[in-house]
Amino acid sequence: MDLCVREAKKEEFDTVSELFFHGFLGVWNHNWFQSLSEPLKSIPPSREMTSLQSDRMMFYTSMMNATLLVGGKILVGTIQEDGVDVIVTAMLWTPPKLRFSIWTPVVLYKSGFINVLYRYGISGFKKVQLLYESNIESMLSQTLKNFKPIDCSYIQLLATHTKHYGHGYSSKLLTEMMRMHFKQYASPVLLDTATNQAKRVYLKLGYEELASREIAKGETDALGISLKPNATKEESEQCEARMYVMAMTKSHFDEINT
Repeated sequence: MDLCVREAKKEEFDTVSELFFHGFLGVWNHNWFQSLSEPLKSIPPSREMTSLQSDRMMFYTSMMNATLLVGGKILVGTIQEDGVDVIVTAMLWTPPKLRFSIWTPVVLYKSGFINVLYRYGISGFKKVQLLYESNIESMLSQTLKNFKPIDCSYIQLLATHTKHYGHGYSSKLLTEMMRMHFKQYASPVLLDTATNQAKRVYLKLGYEELASREIAKGETDALGISLKPNATKEESEQCEARMYVMAMTKSHFDEINT
């Protein structure tokens, strides 16, 4: 089925936030950020959410707001179902020179991310910024050749609607976004991921793994849920607990898309 790629409309933002919520529900680092002791459940049709579900939705909504505030884009991929546009995949993209930093007070306040940090607490702040984001910056600055990270496009979030897995929609959205980028810029497109499954998809698309680091080793189970005091050694070793940074260069993109 043909995928139409466009920017999200304001009235679609809640739909996109919910897509991210469910798309990352089983991804360990998003649960680890929130220091969950039990897995979150899907949002019910009634949309009556627990406080923890609301906090997670706030995380994605604030990320979207921050992306727009710094000049980035919220891209969606839609298909037609019974004559209606249905969003099946979504992305937060910041072009070169545009980045959201947790150290930018105006963006932090206007995006609502300051409320996320309050709800996630000191532990959440440490995990999101001092461990995850700082490691991304460090790995990129040490491994990226010929360009500075700020001169590149960055994929902040990319997910597929859970009802539409298996059709390659996120890959198609990412490919179209890269086509947009390389029409204007010679710098690479960068992204990070915390799962081997996603890494394999990006490698298949032609991305190069620049670096990886182990974080949160022995802290959580496979889903990123905090381990109980009586957890076994086997349970403590289930989480991937590793993050990756990856890059696509213009020359390689042109080579595989001609």
